[in-house]
Amino acid sequence: MKRVLIFGGFLLFLGGVLLFKSETSSQVKPIEIQAINEENLQAKTNEIEMMNELVKASKDERKEENTIDLYDAMMLMKIAMAEAEGEGVEGKAMVMAVILNRVKSDDFENDIDTVIFEKTNGVYQFSPLADGRFFEVKPDTECHLALAAIERGEYDDIDALYFENKNLKDTWQSKNCEYLYTIGNHKFYK
Repeated sequence: MKRVLIFGGFLLFLGGVLLFKSETSSQVKPIEIQAINEENLQAKTNEIEMMNELVKASKDERKEENTIDLYDAMMLMKIAMAEAEGEGVEGKAMVMAVILNRVKSDDFENDIDTVIFEKTNGVYQFSPLADGRFFEVKPDTECHLALAAIERGEYDDIDALYFENKNLKDTWQSKNCEYLYTIGNHKFYK
C-alpha cells in the first residue's frame, strides 16, 4: 500500500494510505487513496513526454525569434547586473550580447546557463561567479531595458565574444583576440 505523509507541510507517499496531521491535533490519521494503475501512469508519462517536446519546439522557435524564456532572461539580467552595474543600458546589453554570441558560437556551450557557469582550467569565465556577486545582485530597471533591446534585435550585429575590465593590461584577450571597442568600463573582443 502507498502512503502520503504531510510532514511540516510536505506530503510523503507510503503504500496506498494517505497519512496527514491535523492542524489542531498532533495525531497522524490515515485516509485510503486510489492507487495509480499502470495504464494511468503510462498515460501521464506519455503526456509529460509530449509536453517536453512542445517545450523544446517552443524554445527552438524562440531562439529563432530572439525571444528568451523567463529563466534565461533572469540569468542574463543577473550576469549583466553583476558585471556592468552602473554602466547603463548599453553596458548591460553588451554583456548580454556576449553571452548570446557565445551560445551561437561553435567554440562555446549552446545554452545561456552553461555559458554563464562555464569554467576553464577550474576558473569561472565571469568573475561575479567566482566572488559570489552573481548570486547576490538583483537586476535593476536598466537590466530589463537591456533585455528588451536584445529581444528587439538591437544588438544582433555585435560580434563580441569576450570582454574585460578596461583597466587590465597584458591579458589573454589583449594577446589572443581582436579588440573591437570600449564601452563603459569594459573592452570588448572577438
